[in-house]
Amino acid sequence: MSLLSNLTETICVDEKAGDFMSVAQPCPFPTIYPGYGGDTSSAFTLECSKTYADVAFLDHTTKCIIYLVLALIVWTLCLYGYILARRLHLQKSIQGKCTGWGCIGGLPLTLACIDIDAHADRLPYVVYHLLCSIPGICLIICVISVNAYMMKSLKEKGASDNTGWDKMRKFSEAFVWTTEVSCVLLENLAEEGTGVVNGTLQALRNLLTAMVLLIWMVACIYNGLLIVKKLDSKDTSAQKAQNQVLFYIKMLTFGSFIGFAAKVLSVFNIGKTLYARPPCEGDGFVHFNHVQLTFLMSLVPIICLPKLWRADLKSKSKVTPSGRRASTTVDK
Repeated sequence: MSLLSNLTETICVDEKAGDFMSVAQPCPFPTIYPGYGGDTSSAFTLECSKTYADVAFLDHTTKCIIYLVLALIVWTLCLYGYILARRLHLQKSIQGKCTGWGCIGGLPLTLACIDIDAHADRLPYVVYHLLCSIPGICLIICVISVNAYMMKSLKEKGASDNTGWDKMRKFSEAFVWTTEVSCVLLENLAEEGTGVVNGTLQALRNLLTAMVLLIWMVACIYNGLLIVKKLDSKDTSAQKAQNQVLFYIKMLTFGSFIGFAAKVLSVFNIGKTLYARPPCEGDGFVHFNHVQLTFLMSLVPIICLPKLWRADLKSKSKVTPSGRRASTTVDK
């Protein structure tokens, strides 16, 4: 067996056998020997002169462009929604807050697509991971914002005092930001060399934020169902409100479960040192982390824009004597 075949088997075949990302790489990240993998332009040599992007079986730049365009579309829709919410004086509504956080989370996700997995050495490895962590933080804060709306509705109905929940909301937001950012830095710096991650710290980060997400997801479902019970189902406007709250609960549960499950899976990395590996044959354009983040971020404009459009139509139909459009209300 040739050295090249042996190298490919060590990196790719062992991974398929279940030893994912636990094989130390022969070259400093993100370099590899010329002639490895999909690199047919060079003869195989023991010089670490090619990047992972150079030897990819599928064109790395094309892959980056596809995900960048998708992320840019999502970010643009969130930005449009937030601008519309501000124009309607609804920046403090659920739609305004979630599209605002969508803008904050969508921009780093778009920037991360410049160099997926940092394989072309366009982005430092730790910067890439930081950029990918921010969208998840913003999505969790969206869940928290929806719960704040639920608690406000219950307080208005005299069913609950949201003082304690408000303190917990502020603590949770600060906790998620601190945990995600600090642990991403620590898990990348705890091991020697770039492209090497401490699996235990990564699992700890994901499990802590998954716990926060689970708590607020359950709280939103519980408070949402309380609101539904408080509403008079015989009243037409109350029926619309009930359907609206149930819609939030369904979308929230669906999106939160995907994010929660993805984070919990990192429990299998405890005790491991994770190495970023070169491309292997069979790698496709589907990148699990980017597909997941882009899909979850896209739920923000999908949920919020229809509400804002209806509010915009209502405001256009209400013109003040001065000729200015009157402000309207949606879920605050």
